[in-house]
Amino acid sequence: MTETKEPAEVKSCANCPSFLGSSELTKQASNYNTILKAPTCPLKGKLLGGPTAPAHVNEKIQEAVARTCSSYGKPVPKSQQPASTLAVSLPMPQIGAPEGNIHPGNCRTCRYFVSAKVMQEEIGITVALCARNGTLMSEQNSTKIARNCSVGQANVIADEDALQRQYEELLADVMILPELRAAISKGKRIGKNLPEPEDPFIEPDDWPTDADVTEEDKAHGIKAWRKYYNDDETKSVMLPVFDVNFFDEDERAKIPMTGDQNHPELYKDHQNLAFKAAVIWNLNETPALHGVAGTGKTEFYRYMAWKMRLPFERVSITASTELDDLAGKTHYTPEKGTFFEQGRIPRAWAKPCVQVLDEPNVGSPAVWQFIRPMTDNAKQLVLDMDEGSVVDRHPYSYLGLAMNPAWDFRNVGAEVISDADGSRLMHIFVEFPDKKIEREIIRKRCEQDGFKISPDQLTKMMDIAEELRSLSKDGAIPITWGIRQQIKAARALAWFSWPEAYRLAAADYLEPEAQQTILDKVNLKTE
Repeated sequence: MTETKEPAEVKSCANCPSFLGSSELTKQASNYNTILKAPTCPLKGKLLGGPTAPAHVNEKIQEAVARTCSSYGKPVPKSQQPASTLAVSLPMPQIGAPEGNIHPGNCRTCRYFVSAKVMQEEIGITVALCARNGTLMSEQNSTKIARNCSVGQANVIADEDALQRQYEELLADVMILPELRAAISKGKRIGKNLPEPEDPFIEPDDWPTDADVTEEDKAHGIKAWRKYYNDDETKSVMLPVFDVNFFDEDERAKIPMTGDQNHPELYKDHQNLAFKAAVIWNLNETPALHGVAGTGKTEFYRYMAWKMRLPFERVSITASTELDDLAGKTHYTPEKGTFFEQGRIPRAWAKPCVQVLDEPNVGSPAVWQFIRPMTDNAKQLVLDMDEGSVVDRHPYSYLGLAMNPAWDFRNVGAEVISDADGSRLMHIFVEFPDKKIEREIIRKRCEQDGFKISPDQLTKMMDIAEELRSLSKDGAIPITWGIRQQIKAARALAWFSWPEAYRLAAADYLEPEAQQTILDKVNLKTE
């Protein structure tokens, strides 16, 4: 489905009377005594973009902030017009002032002060930072600000190298708001000690539409359209968001919901697969996700069904899967006589849903021959077993494949797909997320059990994972060590010792030598 929707009127900070944008930079500098030179909300004390960020990036930030702002449309009170200093905050953990504090007479001599030069290098804004409370400031006001500060501490560090280490320590506790990361965050030290910042959470049911919803859309059950952006946010593509009440009770039960046992809302799309799949579907093609076991290939499709509010149909294929189980079979009853009952695949093909064929490369050639017409340009499913009846694809039926690669010896039974089938698919290899995101995935899943896994436990788990993945790559252990294995071991840690948790997660089903290899690494990293 090619994107043809007319854009809806967009709610944006740029349309709010409190907004200070590019046309008012002079006003910012003179009336608010600041040198931010960036779009700002003086009412909330919040940056709304970066001074050198592309216009489309800042526009997206302003739209994201406006969606959830309780003060949208309100002007700045007269008591704040103009303020002597525009205080703009970055969220930070509370840093306590140590005992025996000697108060500095100027912010520049305070241990919590990060100079404008360093901030320019790290964030791209020539403005100083108070790392004690997260406030950005003009250095020319540092004496006045220090006079009214009760928590500053005189800095005793003079050595330049030691000062740089202090900057690194302070910046490691700074969190850039998620919507600002694309515009201003570029330093490697920013937020090093902190969890990945949360994106503003909006339930799919509450998504404000990004395009007009026509009467025809409503007749199909669509309540909103949602944009998906590429990595540098220069291109976008639309997918629908459905009204769950459009579906009957049986179909509603298949829609992944926030808080379900699979927790689709916790999925971390670290490769921007949503944009890639949306483009592929809009091109009327079929995405095929490849990757080692446990990297979230199937869960991605569940996540998309959650975002789109569509029933999720997972069809797991094995070497023993019979074609009749997928396509359907002929039945006889005295009341109806002989009749054909469609299988899961054609039923899903003809209705709004997200359907994933899980591990089709372990199925028989007959399975591939059956699904092949679904992946070519015709997008028709021919049921030869039902006298050649044709099932047309529903315009909002989204098909995807998820496969473990056949070239990996650990994927027993996986076969290389034929060129005829491979040429009909668009392929994406799913990688492991970076360590910071992986830690967040594990932490959040443990929280669902009421288990607060500690940072130290997470660090040890990541160290163990690095060792086990290296052993797996070298063939020393016959399993992969993906996110699924990590989560199993982490959840078990709430109840068991380190060795026992890893035995439960995987080691106890391996032959003794491989089992001991895993446990040796666990013991080495946790003793």
